[in-house]
Amino acid sequence: MFPDLNGLEPEFAPIKDFIWNGGNADNFVRQRPEQFVENFRRGQRPTHWMHILAVVRTYERIVAYAQFFAGPRSLPLPYEISIGRYPSRIARPLERHAHQFVILDLTARAGVLGRMEDANPAHFIWIP
Repeated sequence: MFPDLNGLEPEFAPIKDFIWNGGNADNFVRQRPEQFVENFRRGQRPTHWMHILAVVRTYERIVAYAQFFAGPRSLPLPYEISIGRYPSRIARPLERHAHQFVILDLTARAGVLGRMEDANPAHFIWIP
C-alpha cells in the first residue's frame, strides 16, 4: 500500500519476527471493542460475506485493521494490528487505504467466487 516502503525497514523487524517465529500476540494484535467500518457502526450489515483490510499511516506508526467474516448474519469484532513505527523522519499527512474482499457466490465451486474492491475510507471506512 505504500510504494516508498519495501518491508525491509528495521522498524518492521519485530512484527516480521512474530509472524515467522510466533510469540506474544498481545504485543501486536488486539481485538477492538468497536467496529471501524462506519456503516457497521451505524447498525448496517453487509449484503455479502466479506473480509475488510485497512491500514493507516501516521507520522508515528503504521496500524492495520482487519474485519473477518462480516456478513448478513454475523458481525464479529475487528482486530487492530501494530505493524511498526513509521521509519521516515519526514512528517507527512495521514494516509488511509482499505480493501474489501467480497464473496459473491457461497455455492460456487469454481470460477470467480468473489472480488476485491477498493473501500475508499472517505466513504466506507472509519479508522481512528
